Amino acid sequence: MKRLKITEFAEFLGVKSGGFSQISDYEIDSRNVKTGGCFFALKGARTDGHNYLQEVADRGAICAVVNKDYEGPDFGLELLRVEDVGKSLQVAALKLLEKKRGLVIGITGSLGKTTTKEFTYTLLSKRFKVFRSPGNYNTEITVPLTVLNREGDEDILLLEMGMTRKGHIQDLVQIVAPDIALVTNVDYVHVGNFFDGLEGIARAKSEIFSQARTRGKLISPSLAKYEVFSGAKPFEIEEWDLPFSEKHFVKDFLAAAAIAKEVGMTRAEIEERIPHLKRPQMRFEKVEMGGVTYINDAYNASPTSTKFALQSMQGIGRKIAVLGQMVQMGDFSDEAHRRVGEDAGRFADLLLCTGERCGEMLRAFSKSGKVGKIFPDLRLLADYLKSIVRPGDVVLVKASRAYEFEKIFSYLS
Repeated sequence: MKRLKITEFAEFLGVKSGGFSQISDYEIDSRNVKTGGCFFALKGARTDGHNYLQEVADRGAICAVVNKDYEGPDFGLELLRVEDVGKSLQVAALKLLEKKRGLVIGITGSLGKTTTKEFTYTLLSKRFKVFRSPGNYNTEITVPLTVLNREGDEDILLLEMGMTRKGHIQDLVQIVAPDIALVTNVDYVHVGNFFDGLEGIARAKSEIFSQARTRGKLISPSLAKYEVFSGAKPFEIEEWDLPFSEKHFVKDFLAAAAIAKEVGMTRAEIEERIPHLKRPQMRFEKVEMGGVTYINDAYNASPTSTKFALQSMQGIGRKIAVLGQMVQMGDFSDEAHRRVGEDAGRFADLLLCTGERCGEMLRAFSKSGKVGKIFPDLRLLADYLKSIVRPGDVVLVKASRAYEFEKIFSYLS
């Protein structure tokens, strides 16, 4: 909650402070610190926030949460010394929620979390004051940070909740238990961390319903087959006049509409908000260049999301799939890439790919009788694409987030 005095915030951390200046916001990235901000000096695998105290002081921060064994200079900051900076961030969020809560909505799922959250925000924001997690802030660090940065007078706190392993969702709902929770779907995302495949992912996702205060439990109809979701309500498949036709966006909207109805909105109120819906960046984002339609769907990739994207390619020219490797597939990797190759063979005329696992994808694609190519890096792929693309073509660009396939657009321009 913004605008606490340093001394008030220190009480939530269990430490003492004589600072009476008001905190404007809370940050974990030194580059985002603003005047009056509070910085959490987290230690990560690659960097240590304590090394950036001078920078955050220069940016106007007034305090920083640091490990109690930090012995460096304070750079004019009020230092709040704690046992564990990350744990203190979570504790502060939990205590602030106890002080002022409002209705909490949590959204998880293998795919579509951010789009569903943004659609939900658009539907709810006319009738309610809503604070939502920015971007894909959905971890045990960024969810508490979202809680701290709300104003505190909102009707609804709308949170995206992600996971890479069993227990992640459980950790999140213990910090901020949702009153209404929704699971969008289950797919081969981070499946390398689940020896039991989709069943294991489903069980881990169901942790969002584990808290006693979670009264609204919503799931996609496709999840009703998993016994672990037996107490949840599948949302309705209804006809709506939407500004898009792609199947995955329609499903995300249906999920958002289900949440809107759960908080009491009528169909008429929902319909009024539909013209304001916008896709998040790098989710089937269309870019026209030289008469060619490029589809920037580079935010992430899984077998199911790639199939949806391939199915949604429309145009008068060739359909070219520019695909990359999918990460964290573990023992399911060959099968997952094979499935993508088969789907590309059904919906695309040409496949261009890069990544160590793309061999499986290309072999499956070639069974359709079509020709594809593998490239050692994205730059060489882009050079080849630039040489063969022609007006009227539709080019889908999609890969796991780790490969940053959106860079291809700077290579093409």
